[in-house]
Amino acid sequence: MRTIQISTLAAALLALGLAGCDNNVETDTLGSATDDTAMPGSVDDTLPVDEPDVAVDPVNDPGTMADASAIVAPTTLMVASTGAPGPYLTDADGRAIYFLEGDADGSTCTGPCLELWPPVIATETVPEVAADLQADLLGTIERADGTAQLTYNGHPLYYYTRDMGAQAPTGHDLTDDWGEWYLLTPAGTEVDVDVDDEAERG
Repeated sequence: MRTIQISTLAAALLALGLAGCDNNVETDTLGSATDDTAMPGSVDDTLPVDEPDVAVDPVNDPGTMADASAIVAPTTLMVASTGAPGPYLTDADGRAIYFLEGDADGSTCTGPCLELWPPVIATETVPEVAADLQADLLGTIERADGTAQLTYNGHPLYYYTRDMGAQAPTGHDLTDDWGEWYLLTPAGTEVDVDVDDEAERG
């Protein structure tokens, strides 16, 4: 009889022990789940996301008016006076227009010159002109590549890509590898240099 009681007591203790083990496992599992929720899924989750590189816009980049290939034919020619010693020819956006001394047919400015001094392209539609310009001085020439270039008073016209923006000409009275560049007056002649430049030349 005593043997049966001891066996029954041992069985009861064993059952309690197993139940306690189950409780421990469950607690550990819940604790583990709670910890996993608090931790990032991986090391990469803690790293900042790389931002894409921002392309530089040449049109808005200080020091350059625009990429030569982005300049389109003007629909209107106007006159401005800001930034120069006298009134000068511009397009409707205020971009200064130049001519190259001695360049009668566009052949003087070719190759690398065109990257710095893109020609003012002409279309089939003749540009309108402001009241202080002379429409009969407008004309065109055909360049070697077949494009039509606008002229004024016989001068092939160009932009200067280093201009800072509208009515901010920097190419007037400039001499480079291709010659001397000038702004044009409404009469189709070069804008006079200012008094300080004349004094330096003297």
